[in-house]
Amino acid sequence: MRIYYRSDLLCGKQNGNRGNISLSKRMLYSLSSKLDLQPFSLEEIKSVLLNKHHSIGCSIKAPFQYVGWEAESQWYELFKGEEEIFLPKNINFTDGKVTYFIVVIGEQYELRVWRDSHCFDKDKNMWFSHEPVVSDAELNMLKNSFYTLITHVQREEQLFMSRNLRTGSGN
Repeated sequence: MRIYYRSDLLCGKQNGNRGNISLSKRMLYSLSSKLDLQPFSLEEIKSVLLNKHHSIGCSIKAPFQYVGWEAESQWYELFKGEEEIFLPKNINFTDGKVTYFIVVIGEQYELRVWRDSHCFDKDKNMWFSHEPVVSDAELNMLKNSFYTLITHVQREEQLFMSRNLRTGSGN
């Protein structure tokens, strides 16, 4: 799953269309600490994005069981003949209905939820309708899923390294 940004800047407390989110979500965002909104270290995030076994996704036993990631950012023409949009580095989690993202731009990241991600007939605004994750319930499920993913990636790294040692191949 890809997440689309109108520029190569984090959206913060706005939606992906650079519009305001609901008043209740703005209040939750404003009341949240940086630790609430950024509960992971950038090193942990990069350990997934830059894994040695070059994986781009997996399934895990967690609230959001399907996971994918994009280790490179790029500009992309989503709508023919219109301004390019930005596809940031990200880790995405889904339960098949809603997709949650850890979006990395430069040396910063933010947590986003895209409730329209699985709609088939999206209008232009729906492509950018993602919002910040501010609900405690969503944050906790995302944390649980992320730390399950970290454990999974570490286990895969160990298997990859042990196979390379047995076969004598580099990396």
